[in-house]
Amino acid sequence: METTNKEIVYCQKVLHLLENLQKVQQSIESFAEHSDKQKIHTHQSLSLILKLAVLLIILGVGIFLKLSLVLLLVISVVYLFIFCLLFRYDSKKFK
Repeated sequence: METTNKEIVYCQKVLHLLENLQKVQQSIESFAEHSDKQKIHTHQSLSLILKLAVLLIILGVGIFLKLSLVLLLVISVVYLFIFCLLFRYDSKKFK
């Protein structure tokens, strides 16, 4: 009889440990998901900042070289078109 009680107590302890292990695994998965979302958001923000910085550099060089307003406008529209395609690609890549 005593052996059976010890076995039951042992099984209850193992079950409790397994439940705790499952909770820990769920917490790790939740943290990993949150971490991945944060990395994606950071990457997208840095990508946007870099693309806008390149646009400003292009415009700054154009103004420095005294390019016509129409040429600057065309360059800006072409860059923004490419920028939109790249930004859309980044967004799809990280979803």
